[in-house]
Amino acid sequence: MGRKPTILFSALNASPSILRVDDFARITDTYDDFDFVVDRNYDGDALKVLDLFCGCGGAAIGMHRALKQARVPHWIVGVDLAPQEWYPFERLTGDAVAVAALPWVREFDFIWASPPCQRWSVATPRRSRKNHPNLIAPLRKALLASGVPFAIENVPGAPLRRLVKLCGSMFRDRLGSKLLVRRHRLFEAHGFKIRQRECRHPKMQPVDITGHMSATTYYRSKKHFQVPLALSRAIMGFAEYDFTVKELVQAVPAEYSRYVMKEFLRGIKKATAKKG
Repeated sequence: MGRKPTILFSALNASPSILRVDDFARITDTYDDFDFVVDRNYDGDALKVLDLFCGCGGAAIGMHRALKQARVPHWIVGVDLAPQEWYPFERLTGDAVAVAALPWVREFDFIWASPPCQRWSVATPRRSRKNHPNLIAPLRKALLASGVPFAIENVPGAPLRRLVKLCGSMFRDRLGSKLLVRRHRLFEAHGFKIRQRECRHPKMQPVDITGHMSATTYYRSKKHFQVPLALSRAIMGFAEYDFTVKELVQAVPAEYSRYVMKEFLRGIKKATAKKG
């Protein structure tokens, strides 16, 4: 599937533009609601999802699949400091922590956040981990102040609370086959509950998704194996997206964010049933 950039319209001008964080600073002096960001296809009754530190959009793809399966009209906006021209949904370029602290985010129904993991990742040499910022604390503070239900995702070792750990062995892909990655990730949820599933990876030899992949890589050891990039994309749930090695390595499997969004929808349904 070819990449196709999507664009936001800004109320500041009549032409398509990518909103940047300085636009937010100027606009929020006057606009306190959601009206200054208007997508051509936006449905005012849609569930609004904010995807912070969105990267190439792996998490958003999983959430989109869950919402589509549940027949929930939705609108996803990604925010990243680096321009993500091929993000598959609407996107903003800016500091995700700064955006999270803006009154504007209260107009969203759900927030996903995947702050950089290098400070806690085993792939980062111990001596250089302190060179990477800890964005989780200020991010959590901003998101709690917003009052919007949210989930923060990161690697084992990250200082998250209310921990739920997801593993590839807990899921099956869209064809019903076992997900062949281990890829442990931690989640902290507020405003809804993520149920912990059973980890079954001792029974599997996982595919290793690392920066050593290439178009032709195939390697097998006693602990794991590597496969070519195209197959790795398919295993992670992104067969139709031409993610690069770097993008794929930094993504979570689509089934993880799909599961988290399904848990959020389950919480909404449960709360609605109680009110009824």
